[in-house]
Amino acid sequence: MRDETPPALLRPSILDPLFAPVRGLPRVGAKMAPMIERLLGTPERPARIVDLLFHLPQGGIAQKLVGSVGEAPVGEPVTVGVTVSLHRPAGTGPGKRPHRVLVEDETGDITLVFFGMPAARVEKMLPLGSHRYVTGRIDLWDGSRQMVHPSRIVDAEGLAALPSVEPVYGATEGLTSRAIGKLAVAALERLPVLPEWQDPAWLQQNRLPPFADALRAEHRPEEAPKAPTLGANGVAIPPPATPSRKRLAYDELLASQLALALMRARSRRKPGRVNAGDGRLSARIEAGLPFALTGAQTRAVAEIRGDLASDKRMLRLLQGDVGSGKTAVALLAMASACEAGRQAALMAPTEILARQHFERLKPLAGALRLRLMTGR
Repeated sequence: MRDETPPALLRPSILDPLFAPVRGLPRVGAKMAPMIERLLGTPERPARIVDLLFHLPQGGIAQKLVGSVGEAPVGEPVTVGVTVSLHRPAGTGPGKRPHRVLVEDETGDITLVFFGMPAARVEKMLPLGSHRYVTGRIDLWDGSRQMVHPSRIVDAEGLAALPSVEPVYGATEGLTSRAIGKLAVAALERLPVLPEWQDPAWLQQNRLPPFADALRAEHRPEEAPKAPTLGANGVAIPPPATPSRKRLAYDELLASQLALALMRARSRRKPGRVNAGDGRLSARIEAGLPFALTGAQTRAVAEIRGDLASDKRMLRLLQGDVGSGKTAVALLAMASACEAGRQAALMAPTEILARQHFERLKPLAGALRLRLMTGR
């Protein structure tokens, strides 16, 4: 009989804040909500706080303030302090012309380039004569430095409030990485105080942080992730995982294994059907095999027969390399079921494979009557 107990009734109430909908967070209005659902939700359930917390950044951009325009490296994201010197609006001519803003310090200048942005908005962000801190990648265009659509433009007060590293999230159309980051920070505030479920000695031995600290470290990194290195064969080698990422990965792996073990135990508690054979058909088939069973095959057959003779449901996976004799074990298991007055089916994913199994097993089946059934 199927257990219809809702998952929420099986969950401790301390976890309820994690399973609250993301729509309840500040700044998630009617426009943003559908985009959040598209990114993190499913047709069966809306996006939850826990989905947002486990939507970890894919990387990060260090917002280190460089000393001057002249020292700023080309091709890398930087933050530099500049004074706004000149605006060159897009004008009304043909073509897609950008609004350009010349900013400078005593060591050089950069042209900030804005496509499709109203002039009034650009001028409000960058008033003439103001001092601003801009973040973005500097490129060379016709021998001059330029920065297309800076990722940040702030004053001194805004610079002081910026994190040292801006995390980069997997995003979706209409929802930027920065917007996701703000939601993640809001979600961290909903994180309940949870009791530690890992062995403290094991955590200390592996230098892994508590669960909540690991989540905060991933969403609020203090250092930009290291870039992959190239091995001797030219293949990129990813950098080692951070302690916080290791902690979250271990929690996920252990949780999935525990959930699987609980499901297996729950399934085996349900009553099964005893199928104890007397061994007469199996013995005749085994005696007629053109080879002797290996020790592993013999043990596998014995364990399967033990499961069939039990009043508990069998839940077993037979694993082996190609040619290791799994089909012979399956034939002997089918024979044990037939000895108990049952029928047995060996299913194959394709008709060709089903026919191959049928032709291979027919001369080995002995007293068993084999029939081939296909989708046709």
